[in-house]
This record gives sequence, structure tokens and C-alpha cells, in this order.
Amino acid sequence: MFDEKPKKKYMFLNIDLAYHLTGIERASLLRAKIFHEQLGITPVVVTTKYNEQLLDIRKHLIHNGILHEQVPVLNMYEYFQETIQSGQDGVDERSRVRRKDWTYKDVPHTNDTRVYRDGRLMMYQKRSPDTGRLHYINYFHQGKKIRRDKFDGNGCLSVIQTLDPDKQYVLMETYYRVDGTPCIIKHYTRDNNKHRLGCIMMLNRQGDVMEAFNEESELISYWLRQIVKPSDIYYFMIDKNRVYYKQLQVLTSEHVHIITLIHSLHVKNGRDMFTGAINSNYADIFADVTKPDAIVLLTEKQKSDIQKRFGIQGNYHVIPHALEKLPAPVPFIRREEKKVAALSRYSPEKNLDHMIEMFSKVVQRVPEASLEIYGSGSEKRKLLELIDQLGMKEHIFLKPYVANPSTVYESAVFTLLTSKCEAFSLVTMESLSHGCPVIGYDIKYGPSDMIMDGKNGFLIPVGDHEMFVQRIIDVLTNRSLNELLSQQAYEYARQFRSQESAKRWRHLLENISKRKVENTFASFAVES
Repeated sequence: MFDEKPKKKYMFLNIDLAYHLTGIERASLLRAKIFHEQLGITPVVVTTKYNEQLLDIRKHLIHNGILHEQVPVLNMYEYFQETIQSGQDGVDERSRVRRKDWTYKDVPHTNDTRVYRDGRLMMYQKRSPDTGRLHYINYFHQGKKIRRDKFDGNGCLSVIQTLDPDKQYVLMETYYRVDGTPCIIKHYTRDNNKHRLGCIMMLNRQGDVMEAFNEESELISYWLRQIVKPSDIYYFMIDKNRVYYKQLQVLTSEHVHIITLIHSLHVKNGRDMFTGAINSNYADIFADVTKPDAIVLLTEKQKSDIQKRFGIQGNYHVIPHALEKLPAPVPFIRREEKKVAALSRYSPEKNLDHMIEMFSKVVQRVPEASLEIYGSGSEKRKLLELIDQLGMKEHIFLKPYVANPSTVYESAVFTLLTSKCEAFSLVTMESLSHGCPVIGYDIKYGPSDMIMDGKNGFLIPVGDHEMFVQRIIDVLTNRSLNELLSQQAYEYARQFRSQESAKRWRHLLENISKRKVENTFASFAVES
């Protein structure tokens, strides 16, 4: 009898998926589609964060064409909880329990219910506004919240959180399998006024403690060992190195290939690429750049800077982001004259205060100009206050995050980029592919690889507000120039085609296999 041929498995390692994806998550899911459609490889998207909405998020991403329906998502908590992946409706027994001596009051304009006992609030049942399915139940005692039960997308009880009634932090979490038995218990402690995880216990179906961990990273390491079969060949593509890289070092088999992806600057300060402190997300990688089978970078310029600092290695590969397919061009006349757009997280590193202040000066010269900034984040209130202080509420608008920004790019005359740093700038690629020129800071890395100054946009020295303002005015007041930049943006975007990305990934995977064979023969020769 012949031994079964090893299966090759390709794992894309992330932390979480959400309705509002980060740039890294969007890039990872796009890469998954390219692998499936261009290389004939169906990868597995791996996540480790607990997310009771993951089943619904998966459906949402598939519906919007972001996640390919045949690409599975493997989550650590769903694995231990044995979550039903089909998304079939579960039996929501708790929502059907109605005591005659309790009072149930519907919350106006929602599907929620408040439950009272002897006139006191006992429960708040939170339900989906669309389907009415139970999301969670908050429990109260003497007016204070003491517990929260969360339910997964099938309506099954997923986790019970015991809360401190005064401070509202979590004291204990119990995670449940779909059959109702507990599988994981987490205990939390309070030291020096800091809330932290104390320990994690894993239980069998009889309630016996089978494993215990001090940190989440230990649980992740344990889980990775569980899902890796010795007989199969694995290609781990790490999008979140901080979570996975060190944990994967315990998997030293020749069948395990580690591919790290660098999604941001390799240094902390964003300026000194050759002596600056290393970005903590990549510290373990750059401590020994020979360890990974491949280090994937997004631009040739970053690769050059890294080689100058850490030496030339055969495991560096440059694979820029790509588009699944190029958007069909739209007539320039359909673009809203004088409307400028930006897509960004509302966070300090995006320098959106620069953008707002500069655009307020543009409006003084071009009163019809408007700027729409799409996104979400911690800086929203601060930015709204700045817009109000500058008297720009009729010209600058903060808009909600959009999952599919095509209509934004196709209606604006150009977009703006004011980030302190990027590894590539996915929004710049997307904007140009929709024929929407970009005016942005000339930062490391990415913009200068895509924006050809004066051809499909303009590059501005960081901090040169005067030049930035003038370039915006130049384009807004010259429709012919704007249209020419748009045409050239479409032409230049051909380099973003997925076929080129697929070709580079195929070369990388073949190179890894070749190096492994060479290293194996070299080791054999030494031992002989």
C-alpha cells in the first residue's frame, strides 16, 4: 500500500475580520481571491480573536464580493467551540423563556426587549435590527449590570461574561461549545488598577481542566500545534507578525514554511531607515532575517533600504498589492466638479488635521470646493471640532466607512493623502485604478512607486502645506489638466493587474520549494 501524498495547505494568518476591514485585512482577502482564481490554490484565512459575529461578517464579505465564497475562514474560538459553519439557524431557547411573573417591554424602534421583575430591570435582550436574532443579554441586579451572555450567528450561547458591578470590567469569561458544554474559562485580575488576563483553562466535555495558560499567546501556540498535521505541507503567510511569528517558531518541521509580510515601515520613527529602532511588530523577524523562508515587501525601495541595513538575502521578495480586476473607466464628465475625496482611518498617523487645515485655505480661493473624508476612528470628534473651528462645516464632511468605495472614486475629481508613513497605500492604488488622480505627501513607502508627479497626480514634500494647497487649487481650477491626470491614472493602473501579482507569488512558492530541497541536500552532505 502506498503512503498518502502530503497535502499542501496555504494559511493566511490574521487577527480578526470585521464589517469595516483594515487595509491589511482587505489586502489579505484580495490575495486569497487571487490565489484561488489565478493560481488554483484555495487558501484558509485564519483568525484568533473571539468574535461572536464572525458568521454574519463572513456572509457580509462574501455578499459584497470581498471574500471568495470557497475560501474558508478558520477561527481559533470557533474551532474550540465547534461552531456550525453552515450558518444555519440555531434554536434560540433563551429568547423563548417567558415567565408569567416577569414583565416584558419592547424597546421602541428596535427589536430589543427589557425584562422586569417586581418592577426592577432584570434583563436587556439585544437583537439584530434586521433579523431579530438574539445578539446578547445583559443581566442586572439592584440596578447594576453583573453579567452578559453573547450568542453566535446561529443563535447558540457562545460566552458568559461575569462583570464587576461597580467598575464593569470582566471578572470571568466562560466560552461554550454548541452542545452547551464549557470549553474555555478565562479569569481576570486587577493589579495596580490595571485589568489583565490572569489565566486560561481548557475543559473537556466532563468539565475537567485539560490545559492551562497564562497568556493568550500560549493559547494561540497550543492551537497552532493542534491544527498542523505532521503529514501535510504548510505555507503560513503571516499578515499579523506580532501575533503569529514567535508562536510559529515551535513548528520547526521541514514541512512548515513561514512567509512574513511587511505591511508597514520596519522602523518606529518613520524617518531613519538605517539606524532607527525597529518597529516592534517586526522585531523578531529582523533579529534574524535568515529564519523566514520568505520576507515579502510591497515596494522595491523598502527592500533596498532593508538590504542596506540587514544585508542581501535570497528570501526577500517584492509583491505589491494588486486588484482582482481593473475597474471599467467612466466618462470624466460624470465626476462632480470641485468634489475632492479621501479614504482613511481617523487616527493620528494619517495627519488628517493637515488635510483639513490645508483644504480650508483652498476654499478661500475656490469657494465651491468640497472635501469628503470617508472612514472611522478615535480622532473623529477632534476632527469635527477642527472643522467647526475653521468654519468649514459646509465644505468638509466626515463620512462613514464604505466597504466598496468605487462610487467615491468615480465621483471625485481627485483624492488626497497626508499620512506620516505607509508601506504601500492601498487607497492610492484603488484611487488611481478608478481614474482618480492623487495628490499626496511623498512619504516612505508606496506613493512615489505609484504617483508619477505631474502625470497621474502630484507628490508633495512632507509638511509643505503651501505647495500642497497650490497643487489642489491648480487642479480644481483647470478642468483640462484634471481630465488629463485622470486619463493617465487609468493607463498607469494597468500595473496593478492581478496576473502580475499571481506570477510573483508563483515564483516565490517555487523558490521556497527549491531552497528547501537545496538545504536538505546540503544538510545530508554535511552529515555524510
